[in-house]
Amino acid sequence: MRSDPQLAKCVQLLGKVEHARVQELLRAADLFVSASHTESCGYAALEAYACGCLPLLTAIASFRALSDDGAMGELWSVGDASALSELLLRVSWQRPSRAQVREHFDARLSFAAVGQRWAQAYTQLRAAAPERIA
Repeated sequence: MRSDPQLAKCVQLLGKVEHARVQELLRAADLFVSASHTESCGYAALEAYACGCLPLLTAIASFRALSDDGAMGELWSVGDASALSELLLRVSWQRPSRAQVREHFDARLSFAAVGQRWAQAYTQLRAAAPERIA
């Protein structure tokens, strides 16, 4: 990237940053890109969603779950640089607003949303087998 002056003007690779700066950086970023081959959860992607920053994620199981199979956030195949390139071009012209990304987080990924789903699942389990669950 350093050899391409046009790209160097638009893209900043920060490397490791202090956690205290993550929110500030994600709120300033246009996009969050993760090229992970595996993730158990995807905490960095969760932080991007919480800050309203649209994630571009590899189509691994954990990222498909976070993005509702790409309904909010974009998915691309692991190792497919051409697909990522096309995706970057597309989202540079059209993407959800920061507010829409944050709404997805609030409705699906926040502690409140996850807690509500767990409570509903527990209620359904108790109703299905009340004598076995104390």
